[in-house]
Amino acid sequence: LQPFKALDVDIKGVGTLETALEKMVQGEAMVAPNQLSCDDCQTKVDAVRRSCIKMLPNILVLHLKRFQLDFTTFQPYKLNSRLEFPYQTPLDMYPYTVRGLSKDAPADPKARARAQYTLRGAIIHSGIVGGGHYYSFIRSDDGVWNKYDDRDVTRMDADDFPRECFGGFD
Repeated sequence: LQPFKALDVDIKGVGTLETALEKMVQGEAMVAPNQLSCDDCQTKVDAVRRSCIKMLPNILVLHLKRFQLDFTTFQPYKLNSRLEFPYQTPLDMYPYTVRGLSKDAPADPKARARAQYTLRGAIIHSGIVGGGHYYSFIRSDDGVWNKYDDRDVTRMDADDFPRECFGGFD
């Protein structure tokens, strides 16, 4: 169990946030010769090692891991590939929770309702790994999106969100 303030999401090779989250909870089969040691039975056992969420926070912060390290050259690089995420509809995080992944637990409508998140903001990096510029988009309580870029605050049309925030060039 590891508490988190922001959930790091690996986005390499995926086109949507939901696909990245599914990949996160899919896990890795730990079978011979990579079985895990069971402390209770003192033997090696088949298991699945994965990340999933036990308890969702009131405010969910997702960190999309666009900065990577090339392990052949040990040089950092930025993923500029397109990554779509819900910005007009809620993000359902229930499928990525322990309860949502459990085949034995009955569905919990209250937990499912609490697992719906509406996007309130996005921080954008333009530029390269070693430099660039950050700006943000924030949705007000009345649903209006604004772009905050240093001292400039301008209204943003929600239809521009995919072009402004999803990336899409490498």
